[in-house]
Amino acid sequence: MRNIRFTNPPNLPGILRLLALALGLLILLLPAGPAYGEQAAPPPVDKKVLLLYPRSMDFPFYADFTAGFKQRLAAEASLRIDYSTENLEILAYTSDDTVARAIAAAFRQKYRDNRPDIIVVHSLNGARFLANYCGDIFGDTPVVAFNTRPVEIDPALRRPHYTYCHPELDPARNAALILDLLPAVRQLYVVMGRSESELKVLGDLPRQLAPFAGQVAITYLDGLSLPDLTARVAAIDGPAAVLFVDFARDAGGALHFPAKVVRSLAAVAKVPVFGSYTTHIGADGAVGGYVLNMGNLGKAVGEQTLALLQGRAAPGGVETVDIAEYRFDWRGLNRWAIAAARLPAGSIVVNKPPSVWQSYKMPLLGALLFAAAIIGLLVALIALHSRRRLEAERRALLHEVLLGKKEEIIRERTSELYEAEERFQRIFHNSPAMIAIYSMADDKHLEVNQKYLDVLGYTRGEVIGRTAKELRLRADHTDREAEARRHDLLIAGEIPLAEQKFRTKSGETVTALTTVTTIQIGDEQCLIAIMQDISEEKRLEADLARLDRLNLIGEMAAGIGHEVRNPMTTVRGYLQMFQLRKEFHRYKEQFATMIEELDRANTIISEFLSLAKNKVADLKPGRLNDSLAAILPLLQADALRTGHFVGLNAGQIPVIDFDEKELRQLVLNLVRNALEAMPAGGAVTIATCRDGDHVVLAVRDTGPGIPKRVIKKIGTPFLTTKENGTGLGLSVCYRIAERHRATIDFTTGKNGTTFYVRFPLAPDSAGD
Repeated sequence: MRNIRFTNPPNLPGILRLLALALGLLILLLPAGPAYGEQAAPPPVDKKVLLLYPRSMDFPFYADFTAGFKQRLAAEASLRIDYSTENLEILAYTSDDTVARAIAAAFRQKYRDNRPDIIVVHSLNGARFLANYCGDIFGDTPVVAFNTRPVEIDPALRRPHYTYCHPELDPARNAALILDLLPAVRQLYVVMGRSESELKVLGDLPRQLAPFAGQVAITYLDGLSLPDLTARVAAIDGPAAVLFVDFARDAGGALHFPAKVVRSLAAVAKVPVFGSYTTHIGADGAVGGYVLNMGNLGKAVGEQTLALLQGRAAPGGVETVDIAEYRFDWRGLNRWAIAAARLPAGSIVVNKPPSVWQSYKMPLLGALLFAAAIIGLLVALIALHSRRRLEAERRALLHEVLLGKKEEIIRERTSELYEAEERFQRIFHNSPAMIAIYSMADDKHLEVNQKYLDVLGYTRGEVIGRTAKELRLRADHTDREAEARRHDLLIAGEIPLAEQKFRTKSGETVTALTTVTTIQIGDEQCLIAIMQDISEEKRLEADLARLDRLNLIGEMAAGIGHEVRNPMTTVRGYLQMFQLRKEFHRYKEQFATMIEELDRANTIISEFLSLAKNKVADLKPGRLNDSLAAILPLLQADALRTGHFVGLNAGQIPVIDFDEKELRQLVLNLVRNALEAMPAGGAVTIATCRDGDHVVLAVRDTGPGIPKRVIKKIGTPFLTTKENGTGLGLSVCYRIAERHRATIDFTTGKNGTTFYVRFPLAPDSAGD
């Protein structure tokens, strides 16, 4: 911009023009609002979406698909979506038409007055169920049916209001990838299941893999049961690889989780196993592959659903979507010595460990600060001693030459020395690191800074003139180890940066990064130790380890719980059906007892499944106090049975986002733990309040407090102090809090224990 220079005093018109220009720029910079006469954006339109899955929500890829689907719809501000989710799990285990009609009857009752605007269904079996049994329920409601494999659509299902979407598997690209990463491979084994859609994919595989027949011998492992398949893969050896395409149903008709099957095969394989879906990769499954991303499939189906809801597209037709990507597991690459540099451009690598800098950033920065502090202190000490020698020489010279000015010069020089020493003292005592100076002759403290006293809890008078051994400061090595460290110090002149544990005056243990260097102060040989307290970092590492254990237990709970739940669901369905038949009427009470016991077992399994890592909480804005008031009678009934009292002290709090069912589980677990911890006549108080940007839910009891031996392990699965406890209650609470982006902490003592759950405010409530 050209500079403006006045050659003459500015006149009034010129000043007015400049003011007008500044006002125009200010108007341009202000945020634009609605123009005069322009209407504000219309409010969002409410739409209902029914998600219908053939299997339960813990089927591996549904979590990724559902998250991607809802993410795409949530990005559209003009719509407000109300989701319903159903599954047809029981139909996978029976072909009884009575069961299908019973499910349809339940849908008819549930959606009679709550008809969805669109139905999103997975697989042709789901679409066939809607067409055969639900025509009178949903009518011509638009249906978006998606598959995870290419299929031939039955002409009877090509209805005007049905839209189909499926991705395109590309086993040929996976074969090319394997031969590019592992040129020595001479045998390629292709794993495939025997379901209807898998048989179609299998029929087309020879054509797709024909270009590679001259490079490798291709063997298809398709007509096998799971035990036979596992044995065949375990026996493969030599220059070979396994391409796992799919395995949802085996030769005997048994259903399987393909993600679980590929992990069991990878565990026994002596050659690399490559996958075809993102659910196959990681957690010690397939090493990688050109895979279909279920999250991207959810976004693609979400895009089609939006187009139908907004009238931008008409129902009908079949669309193939491209959702594939190159994805690899870091641990698998290392196991089979596959260099990351050989991966295709744009590849995604999961489970990659953090770099050395990311892992040890704070210790490295601390080490640099220690080194800088040491150098600064040494320079200050050397400068101080040099200055003192120079001053002594100058004083001697001045005494001989300028006797008349001796007193004045001595005062000036002494003042400078005092200032230098004062600067050194300020640096020493205000350092953020713990610093101590010891006599090398007897190991006694000569000087310590304030940080050293604050961390260890001593006063200056308690430390100076005493040794670390007398104060019992060192908590991690014996006298022999201390003597060995002293020997190393005498030889090398310093002890490099290392972790040490110190015992405070109150008996607590502090972990610090420590470096020790020898220095000369006057005529005395001394040691200077610089320490940085890293106890908080150690506690964070322990918390991360606990979260890893929770994730492992969650994965185990999801796998085990699902395997047990599937046959229980089938048994319960048949018991209900038999209970209604006249010929079994005399066994009605026995059937009711069996169903009750199955429901009790299902409740226990549901508690295990609450630990699952991939569970998605359905967060909705709500009033926490209203939900607590709704379950208060149930809690008070539990308390009366055990001779206790439960009360609610609801404070003034704004709306927050939470999952109603999971909140009830959280409160029930905390209150029941409190009731079981108190002797008869105890009281439990539930309270809510606002604390800054958080809403706090507190559960307080009047019990004897948590034992010290248990405090550090709180939240660890299977840890319990009760004879018949499972040790999962608090683990479930921590998992629920994690899904709500909330935190849990507690205080305990002989007068009782209080657990605090801190929920973040909803975005539109932060300013209330």
